[in-house]
Amino acid sequence: AAVTGFAIGAADKFDASFREIATLTDQSVEGLGDFRQAILDYASGSTQSLEKITGALYNAISAGVDYNDSLKLLNTTEKLSVAGKAELNQTTLAVVSTLNAYGESIDQAKKYSDVLFQTVKLGQTTLPELSSGLSGVTSTAVLAGVPFEQLGAAIATLTAAGAPTSEALTRINALLSAIIKPSGEAADLAKELGLQ
Repeated sequence: AAVTGFAIGAADKFDASFREIATLTDQSVEGLGDFRQAILDYASGSTQSLEKITGALYNAISAGVDYNDSLKLLNTTEKLSVAGKAELNQTTLAVVSTLNAYGESIDQAKKYSDVLFQTVKLGQTTLPELSSGLSGVTSTAVLAGVPFEQLGAAIATLTAAGAPTSEALTRINALLSAIIKPSGEAADLAKELGLQ
């Protein structure tokens, strides 16, 4: 009886979560039967709980990921979350936010995920630390024309030298902002040197 009660409770919880996900699509709950089954199939081989999977899917779709591509994305971000010892939702949001900032499609998720992992591996930072502050610098990096690989390398270098992640992100953001919109003195000096 206890097992049956637990199973019914889990099914009700999944049903409620799936209905929330469905509100983000242009389909009815009934029209998403294949997607519903795909989530359950994915969960059966996942390292994450069904609750974490549906939470990450909801946030990914809410951030603009097409529901048809969301499980493909989750497959990539789950690997990153396991390798980086981070929550699935954190890694999913970090990857999606970065893809959005750089105007990239989900097809590039693995590339961006790899850069995040290398940033953690080579620096003294963690995925949760990066996830909480990365979006504050990616938009500035995009405006400055700095590729994500270079941004990751800068973060890794500063944190490896002992700067806390939040401080490294703040420094990089300030530097990139100064490049985008230099002070009057810097602009005059650049003009004297023949630089733009």
